[in-house]
Amino acid sequence: MTTHAHSETFLRSWLVKQGLSAELRIQLLLGDGSTRCFYRVTDSTASWILISDPEWKQSQDYSPHQKALAAAQLPVPQFRHVDPATGLLLMEDLGDELLQLRIQKRPLEGPEWLTKAAELLAHLHGKLYPVPKTLPIAARRFDAEKYFQELCFTLEHLRGGFLGLSPLPQKTLQVIRAWCEELERLRPEVFCHRDYHCRNIIVHQERLSLIDFQDARLGPPAYDLASLVFDAYTPMTPDLRTRLINTYRNTLEAYPISQHVSWEQFQPDLMRVAYQRTLKAAGSFASFWTRNKKKTHLQYIEPALRLAQLSEAAGVIPSAVAAAFEIDTMLKTLHEK
Repeated sequence: MTTHAHSETFLRSWLVKQGLSAELRIQLLLGDGSTRCFYRVTDSTASWILISDPEWKQSQDYSPHQKALAAAQLPVPQFRHVDPATGLLLMEDLGDELLQLRIQKRPLEGPEWLTKAAELLAHLHGKLYPVPKTLPIAARRFDAEKYFQELCFTLEHLRGGFLGLSPLPQKTLQVIRAWCEELERLRPEVFCHRDYHCRNIIVHQERLSLIDFQDARLGPPAYDLASLVFDAYTPMTPDLRTRLINTYRNTLEAYPISQHVSWEQFQPDLMRVAYQRTLKAAGSFASFWTRNKKKTHLQYIEPALRLAQLSEAAGVIPSAVAAAFEIDTMLKTLHEK
């Protein structure tokens, strides 16, 4: 379970040293599935978000990535104070209205907001290409090992830990690994947010802003787009999905990177990456329960698996890989729980 490594007394003292009023209020917020703690800090003048990450492992790349995105005029929160030695980061408070919540509250506006999200993603990929080698992201990428690691995480926490199914034999794992080696060859490589979905995009002052981009890594454009248009948090029709893909492409064509994208191959590549991404997401949802006994994301396991089946239906997933994951079996077992 998450522990509060910094006491409120310590936090209050640190905040006052940064120039905030001694009359400030500190409210613990729900986290993001990580071990970090998030607080809303308010005084008589303004409100901020405080991130407590004493080990400074999950947040260490947040600031350099924020600077690069802000310099590219992409909508991200401003950082007021970053203290690696203490493990604290104070940033602009953009509010609590996740894109998911806006769509839930005003479903008729959903297509419009998702279109804006597709446009924003194209600007992110276009403006940050090529990715500066000085950024932390340049040292890590979606390679075969990372794809395989994420899928093994799903096998461990969803197939085994949550559903109680038997482990896959080594020969089957080798089939999955070989397929991940194919995914590794996808190009070009962009500033890949890695979790570009409606819970990492905030509606603030009627515009979208990006959060949670500290774990970004080099990867194919299709990965982030798959995160958006095959999002278990936000159901969408096939027609809307197609519209968002077209919006992304049309917006990206204003940037030089577009010339490096094989648009003839983009759709099947998108479906292949979506398969890996949605299976990875299903494993993450299960892990919140297997590791921390949190039920909050169990409801999204089935939607994620159903989205993975769309890739199988598209005929872009090798039969041996589809047979390895046995999505039908996982869904049947899930319904029996």
